[in-house]
Amino acid sequence: MLHRPSPVPVNAQSPCRAYWVRRAFSIWAVALLITCRIMAAQPQSASITNLDECTNCVGNSINDAGQVVGQWNDNPFLYSGGTITILGNSFGSGGANGINAAGQVVGFYNPTGDECYCFAFLYSGGQMINLGTFGGGSYSTAYGINSAGQVVGSSDTAGHWVDGFLYSGGVMTDIGTLAGFGAVASAINSAGQIVGWSPVTDNAATAHAFFYKSGTMTDLGTLPGGSYSVANGMNDVGQVVGYSTTSLAYGMNDAGQVVGASTTGVFSGRSLSIGTTQSHAVLWNVLTGAKTDLGTLGGDISVALGINNAGQVVGWSYTSGNAAQHAFFYSKGVMTDLNSLLPAGWNLQDATAINDSGQIVVNGLVAAGSSSYQQAFLMTVSPCQSGAPCIVSPSDGASPQSQFVALAGTGTAGDTLDVLVDGVPIGSKGVVVDSEGNWEALAYIGTGQSHAVEAQDRATATVSNEIMVQSQYANASLAPSTPANLLSAILPLRSADILVTGSTISPQLAWYGPSYTHAALYLGGDSNGTPLIGEAIPCSTTGTPPCSDPSATRYGQVRSVPLELSTVWTEANRITAWHTTTALSSATRAAIVYWAKGVTSQGLTYWNMNSLIDEVDGADALLIALGGNSTRFTAFINQIGVFKNSTSTFICSTLVWRAYWEGTGHTMDISTPNNMTAQPGSMLGNLPKPLLGLFLDYLDPVLVVPETFVSSPQLKQIF
Repeated sequence: MLHRPSPVPVNAQSPCRAYWVRRAFSIWAVALLITCRIMAAQPQSASITNLDECTNCVGNSINDAGQVVGQWNDNPFLYSGGTITILGNSFGSGGANGINAAGQVVGFYNPTGDECYCFAFLYSGGQMINLGTFGGGSYSTAYGINSAGQVVGSSDTAGHWVDGFLYSGGVMTDIGTLAGFGAVASAINSAGQIVGWSPVTDNAATAHAFFYKSGTMTDLGTLPGGSYSVANGMNDVGQVVGYSTTSLAYGMNDAGQVVGASTTGVFSGRSLSIGTTQSHAVLWNVLTGAKTDLGTLGGDISVALGINNAGQVVGWSYTSGNAAQHAFFYSKGVMTDLNSLLPAGWNLQDATAINDSGQIVVNGLVAAGSSSYQQAFLMTVSPCQSGAPCIVSPSDGASPQSQFVALAGTGTAGDTLDVLVDGVPIGSKGVVVDSEGNWEALAYIGTGQSHAVEAQDRATATVSNEIMVQSQYANASLAPSTPANLLSAILPLRSADILVTGSTISPQLAWYGPSYTHAALYLGGDSNGTPLIGEAIPCSTTGTPPCSDPSATRYGQVRSVPLELSTVWTEANRITAWHTTTALSSATRAAIVYWAKGVTSQGLTYWNMNSLIDEVDGADALLIALGGNSTRFTAFINQIGVFKNSTSTFICSTLVWRAYWEGTGHTMDISTPNNMTAQPGSMLGNLPKPLLGLFLDYLDPVLVVPETFVSSPQLKQIF
């Protein structure tokens, strides 16, 4: 195991000091948040704004909602929605190192002010939870957390040795070592795979990056000639990043790609000394075993600190002649100095994390006369020329699980753009750039071969950057059928738009008839351009368990799926699309989608339809018998309202309604007014007309159905 030495050498520090391991070759500096929309070509323009006046702070991690965590004046902070919040106020100091999609934060806190006695924490639901240590230990630090709430980090033991841990389900587990000399776990992806580093001898300077899966720790090795490596991050597709003299992994995405660094020369003492070693950023692929030297910005040393699921890497490197340390962005074989995108005077020194939207947390210094100060900023980097339309998502080389690709970009407000696939515009209407200069499109690319996708401004004839896109469907026989009218009609869909259709198997047929029986929310595209649908569906659609099961009516799925795999698509000939009559801001759209993605990722159930129908039937019967004037009738109506307002179980329409309600901060109720009707032959439609009108008046505030959206004056039909 790794003994806590004194003095502490680099990368063998106590977990409290190990907060700085991720920036072992960085300086204390300003946290910057960069939204990096970079394609295959080097970025060409950038803008920058303040990040809530975050001075004297360091940014460490970011999630896909753009929430940033780090350390501000010796306290852990969370940046969300334009505001920085200090996490916890009952301890002396600390720092935040990781955040997941649910906004759970991990890091360390120090209740005594003694840096040797800090503890790993999990911040969740407004509460700071002490994760403790290994038995007999006195300090610990958490570095990463995944979507399942699993936490990784390091802790000392009774003998003051440092080991890596996995914290899951309230239990801290020692993940082992490469050779019995300790370990640090630095990152974990959504599959529960872990990366970090562990010495292969009793000398901390012989640390090797590792990959840990299902109880087995694998040595990732180093670059040729190296003796030391570290893994810093990993994505969900098997890529790991870090650096190596030998190797060091700092990050991993959900594809299993790990980033780190590897030295190609000699490790000298307590640091990588310029002139005595060459440490290069490394990209490992744990699926193929390949190692890629990412190079440098001209100097001897580079370190990769973060990676997203598109394989885009961030970190820092020395420039030519080792004159300065600069933050870099790496994609498709090109390393870009982020300082080169800004006017003179900026000094971005390291980039620590990147999310799937391309937002990057960067740390640096800002010049102020003869001195410098620390400041936080939000910076947007674009691959496109100023004034031209730009495709910012997905990246070049995207492969959507769809015959459509979800595009997002920027342009001149009010201009109409044509989306070109292999030079041919889709349809005749085009898409309009909104007042904020943003646009979205859902472009049909078909199946099979790769296609060139661009956007062209009709007013100026300027053309955007080109991205190559290829559907995961190899040929048309493998893809769901697509009605011809949707090939161009679906083009202007934007995230948070509402899809409504009629389904012949919906349980709602019995209530009010077949006009409109299913509603869903368009969530925009993922990092690969796959268009996603958020929906709640019953057991009759999922088939699990069989609907013959007496309890099956309570089962279904509240889920997020690719467009053609959604229930919406089973009735593709009857799809209609709707958006608000008052334009939504990009931030509001993002908030609606963020809430919906969070809910659809939890495995929640569909409403217990038997119970709901019983309530409607009971109210129906009492209305006929007593005209609604009874305590029991009121109880039935109130129970239906409880179903509508539930946040743990949904039908299709309440999922959509609540996404708007929550995403707009309870300011937009798209169920008001509720102009739902009932068709003859349905349960409600069979009521005598005077009673039907009365009953619908009672139901209007407590029951939202797909027809509520179709008849709402707050919504306008797209197609």
